[in-house]
Amino acid sequence: MEKKLYHQLRKGIQARRARADTADASDHEIRSTRVYGPSLERLTEFQLTQLEDLLIDDGIISEIVRLIGQGKEANVYWVRDMKGKDLALKIFRLHTTSHAEQFGSVHDTGKLQVAESMALKEYLNLSYAEEAGVRTPKLGAREEFIFTMQFLGDTTGPAPLLRNINLVELGYDPVTILEEILDEMYILFNEAQMVHGDFSEHNLIWYNDKVWVIDLLQSTRWHPNYETPERIRKRDALPILEKDVSNILTYFKKTYRQSFELDEVMETMVEEEVEDWSPDTLMGEYYDPEWVNPKNLRR
Repeated sequence: MEKKLYHQLRKGIQARRARADTADASDHEIRSTRVYGPSLERLTEFQLTQLEDLLIDDGIISEIVRLIGQGKEANVYWVRDMKGKDLALKIFRLHTTSHAEQFGSVHDTGKLQVAESMALKEYLNLSYAEEAGVRTPKLGAREEFIFTMQFLGDTTGPAPLLRNINLVELGYDPVTILEEILDEMYILFNEAQMVHGDFSEHNLIWYNDKVWVIDLLQSTRWHPNYETPERIRKRDALPILEKDVSNILTYFKKTYRQSFELDEVMETMVEEEVEDWSPDTLMGEYYDPEWVNPKNLRR
């Protein structure tokens, strides 16, 4: 797909930069101008109205209703598609990110690559989780540093986060909901072979009487035997899983005075036992310590 969103926005930015150098520049244009990199090239964050026009031209959305979520790496907007259906639009920032070190430099031309890599990573993570059966928003279109997904909410607005509701007041048994949440974590870990990395009441949405899992940018897939550029070892995934489980158990204990023992949950969460591994143990299967290399006997 032609990468025109960023280039069109950059063109608009350069036009605003030119106006900011003239006497007729508005105070907002001057204030919104920032300096990045050794070249002192003036860049700004993309203007939402300009991006909206580009997405409408591409047939991805028909309008942006309003902002519904802000994070360190991206903003989420309530939008509508060309048929008027409600969607969520996630836009990754071009200049600021706390995960920049994972994707490379954020200076000069690297800004687009960082935002695009982050959008692609979360899009893929959501697709893996959805395919495995985890209750996540269904994915829509992706283009460069944005993608659309299912809107969790109704005509009055987005569904609330788990931390913003009281299950008891709504008539639900917290223990039952906690068990359902742990079931989602079990599927995510064992079926999608993934650890969330930030599983908490802040990244769970209460919608249609169910808990939905969101924000999988920091999630990592694991491999049972070895490490790859895209996966970590299963044994390295276990501490991350344990932290995620601990987070949600702590929340339910503090909020509803209901919890399970962490060790017991971890025993049921991991399907196969992960043996303690060390280089010496692995090499022992292939290497005889009494064997002598003939080269060492040469004079």
